[in-house]
Parts: sequence; C-alpha cells; structure tokens
Amino acid sequence: AALRLCSGQAPRRSPCLSTRERESRWSKKDIETRAYLLNKVKEIIGTEGNLAQKAIAFCLAYDAVSIVIPGNVNIAQLTSNIQSTDIRISQEIVARLEKLYQSEIKDLNLPW
Repeated sequence: AALRLCSGQAPRRSPCLSTRERESRWSKKDIETRAYLLNKVKEIIGTEGNLAQKAIAFCLAYDAVSIVIPGNVNIAQLTSNIQSTDIRISQEIVARLEKLYQSEIKDLNLPW
C-alpha cells in the first residue's frame, strides 16, 4: 500500500511532500521508521476515518488545550479540520498514544 506522508510545512499547492522532497529530507531508514510508527498509531486509533482529524482531536483531548490551529490549503480541508471538534478521543487511547511516544518515539530524534 502506498504511504502518503504529509507535513504542515509543505508548499501551499500541496499539503503533502512529493517523493523527491521526502527522499531529500529523510533517509530510507527515516521513511521506514515513520511508516512503522504510523502503523503503530493506527493499531491504537484504528484505520477508520480521517487521520488528520484524529490528530487534531487528540490535541483537543487535553484540558489545557483550548484551540488547535492547523494549516488549511482549501475550504474542504478547513471544513474537515472543523469537523475534528466532533471527534472524541478516549482517555484510554490518549494514554496508549502517550505510552507509544514515551517508549518508541521520544528518543528517536527524527528530522521533521
């Protein structure tokens, strides 16, 4: 299956990095590590629904967070981001994602 790796820092014409941009920024090992971690996240949050919406909902699951300001390249993406406020991430899932971060991501120092 193709893996689309996206970045909020990508050019406005495209919300995702091209293969060439990705390969110039990330080593093959970085890409493989990111794909592995993405699959681990999907094991926790499921594969149904929009991953970006779930990421925003995860940020909003913290009481200290009152707003998330994602980039938007078009009205459809803005609408999708707004719909993220209707998604609830359980505290169990938040705890599992935090555990994944602490155990497998924190010390990797992956380039953005």
